[in-house]
Amino acid sequence: MERPHDPAARPCDFWMWDGTFEYEGSVAKLADPGFTAHLRETRRAAGSGAGRRVNTTFFDLQRQFAGRRFLAFCRLNGEPRLQEVEITSVQRSSTLDFEFFVCGRFWEIDDPEEALRSLPAHLRNDAG
Repeated sequence: MERPHDPAARPCDFWMWDGTFEYEGSVAKLADPGFTAHLRETRRAAGSGAGRRVNTTFFDLQRQFAGRRFLAFCRLNGEPRLQEVEITSVQRSSTLDFEFFVCGRFWEIDDPEEALRSLPAHLRNDAG
């Protein structure tokens, strides 16, 4: 079942990217270095994923998120900066504004300049 998507419905204070897909969300709990957050896939271009089916099985969600590392930015994490995030668990979000509920952990990035160069162009322009 498709969930309605209203980007203005809830503010986003969390963003992450895996090299292909971009996600935005709202932090539910922040306890350094861990966090929980509600996420949705960011759809930048018209037709880039609108109407795409969200993975619904436990195994599909684990394969999509768990154990993987993402570049992330959290506005609520003390001094906001680019960090690495590892997702430890994921499930479908019970909040209609979001698709996923994730638990994870923040990691410091050894070379922030190198990480910034790996970001998509539209994000590099916003960060610099």
